[in-house]
Amino acid sequence: MDVHHDVRNLYVLREYQTMIDEGHVRNSLERILSWQTPDGYIPGPHTDAFPLPHYNGFALRMLLGYGMESDPRVQRITGWLLRTQRADGGWLIPYVEDMRYLPHYRSMKMSEFTELVRQGKVGRYDPHDYDDIPSCVWTTVMVLRGMGASFKLGSRPEPMKAADFVLDRFFKKNFHPTFYRAEDNWTKLKYPTYLASGLLALDVLTWLGKGADDKRLEKPISWLLSMRHSDGLWSQSDRPHPEKDQWITEIALSILNRYAKSLRKRPFGWVDEKETGRAHGDAPL
Repeated sequence: MDVHHDVRNLYVLREYQTMIDEGHVRNSLERILSWQTPDGYIPGPHTDAFPLPHYNGFALRMLLGYGMESDPRVQRITGWLLRTQRADGGWLIPYVEDMRYLPHYRSMKMSEFTELVRQGKVGRYDPHDYDDIPSCVWTTVMVLRGMGASFKLGSRPEPMKAADFVLDRFFKKNFHPTFYRAEDNWTKLKYPTYLASGLLALDVLTWLGKGADDKRLEKPISWLLSMRHSDGLWSQSDRPHPEKDQWITEIALSILNRYAKSLRKRPFGWVDEKETGRAHGDAPL
């Protein structure tokens, strides 16, 4: 199975407003959900030895975009993510971003460690034993991005606790070297938006309702404005790309529009979209 390519292709189709009953979309969604474990998560794409919350956030976003929120299998993904939220409000990759830091595993190659986990040879694993280790910023952003596609989840306290975790670490180095550790990931404009970046974080945070009343957003918003070119557009940091630059500009403008609404004390983000009756598929992907 190749969860990444299946989810990515369905994500792209939804970006272009493809509906669930067009082509083989529904069959593809059923295929992905057929891999679901009894715990509720979808395994893969790189290993089935342990779950990857960020890929499950990615999959949740896509499934909700196709209107599957009421499907019990999708609800199980949501339930698993809510159950695995950590005390600091974020998420991390089990085993890899907590147990692996123990002295007797630290020097191992990832492939060796993964195989030990697969064979059940790493001993007892209780995530609460590692509450002193910070969650992973980008894993957390990806989970939040998935939850943000649900109006029901937007009203729960768990996403807002996670949003506070991300805001407190904006522009800072990620604690975990396995997933976009360097600070410069915050200030690179990238597309697709599921790649770690400040643009992704701002899109998620403002959608969830973080606005001008939170002073932690002032510097990130100022940074976003500073990235605008003299022609009024934003472009990919690595090199300009005609199509990707248009998407990046659209996302930047959506962020700034939400922030401007918050300055005027008007509804914004998911609350605004819910009041205007727009469908889940119209939420930012």
